[in-house]
Amino acid sequence: MRNATAGRAAVAQVRRLLPRGHTLPPEELRRRHRALLILLWVHAVLVPLWGVARGYGIGHSLLEGGAIAVCAAAATVVGARRGAGPLLVSLGLLTSSAVIVHLSGGVIEAHFHFFVVIVLLTLYEDWMIFLFAAAFVVLHHGIGGALDPHAVFNHPDAEAHPWRWALLHAAYVGAAGLGAIVTWRLNEDLRDQHVGLIAEKQAALERAEAAERELERYAGELERSNRELDEFASIASHDLSAPLLTVSGFLTLLEERYADRLDPEAEEFIAHAVGGTLRMQHLISSLLEYSRVGRAGLAPEDLDLTAVVREALAGLRGPIEEAGAEIVVDPLPVVRAQPHELARLVQNLVANAIKYAGDARPVVHVSARDTDEGVEISVVDNGVGVDPADRELIFKMFHRRAAGRGVEGTGLGLAICERIVARHGGRIWVDAAPGGGSAFRFTLPDRPRVARVLREAA
Repeated sequence: MRNATAGRAAVAQVRRLLPRGHTLPPEELRRRHRALLILLWVHAVLVPLWGVARGYGIGHSLLEGGAIAVCAAAATVVGARRGAGPLLVSLGLLTSSAVIVHLSGGVIEAHFHFFVVIVLLTLYEDWMIFLFAAAFVVLHHGIGGALDPHAVFNHPDAEAHPWRWALLHAAYVGAAGLGAIVTWRLNEDLRDQHVGLIAEKQAALERAEAAERELERYAGELERSNRELDEFASIASHDLSAPLLTVSGFLTLLEERYADRLDPEAEEFIAHAVGGTLRMQHLISSLLEYSRVGRAGLAPEDLDLTAVVREALAGLRGPIEEAGAEIVVDPLPVVRAQPHELARLVQNLVANAIKYAGDARPVVHVSARDTDEGVEISVVDNGVGVDPADRELIFKMFHRRAAGRGVEGTGLGLAICERIVARHGGRIWVDAAPGGGSAFRFTLPDRPRVARVLREAA
């Protein structure tokens, strides 16, 4: 039992080492078959001519070559169908070898033609053809050597013992075929690897196409969701602002009509109420603006940063003149960004610098420089500065710096700035300015990229 198992294992191991056969793709089989068929037709023409040149009669030479021509014609009619066509070509080429040996008088050099044919026939990668060729050599040398030794061999020992030399020649042919078998097996391995790579590539392509379709679906859903959120924010802003306008209007009307009947305390209450409604309206507007940043597709342009800063400062003319602020703008480069968002970003930072100037006259310095991250833009002020503990928190919604308590604002200006910068693929941070104050800096990459995930995108 143990010996039988070991024997089966040994046979399985040998089968794994040998080529499988019948693995050629149909198109490759047809291509190789055409080449060997052409070679067979060449033999059908040249072998009879060679026989005449060797001194044989025309009839004899045509009769010898006729067997080759019959195989070639039959193979041409049958075509490259697995089995019949290749088998006929194999028979024809082996017959050519046998005829060449016969017409040569059995000279040893003529037998080399068998070696060449055996190697060529392994191009079919078919065990039936390979074994048929080996059997043909044995039978031709054995039977042919027994019936007409001089036609197959040209030395006495071979003529006396044709089967011994038939087996010897078959061994030589087998040795020649061994190298072809190794190449055959390697070709199968390479083809299997190639097929595997193609399958993996196809599977990867299908996964990529599926992922692309899924991404398109998510993009469509995200666009629809953003559109609905934008509509909701607009409606909510209107519905929240309308009652505030009503309250503010009636409070103002109350103050105007009954001014002579109100004592100072009542007037103070009305002023606080009106101020509260105005602050609430400002907060609603800021929230609406914050929600809209990044909703539309990013369409960056090459912008003259100097012109953008000039536009932003024009929108702050009132606060600048009221505070007596000095704005210093260095020569600025061309950057690539969305025009409206970049102007809003610069305007928020300059307005922030003016608001947090403290008791000093505001001095704001706008500059830019090239870095590995792209263009770094700085807005430096001489104000109250930012506490180190607040330097990351101030970019969060509704967070106010500790040094600026009592300054009017919604706590959304810097959050909007951070959202705009992130949308352009840059980053924003704040440092302490030399001599006091704050230095707000942000980067714009040379080619903006949409951030994969905005912290507020949900």
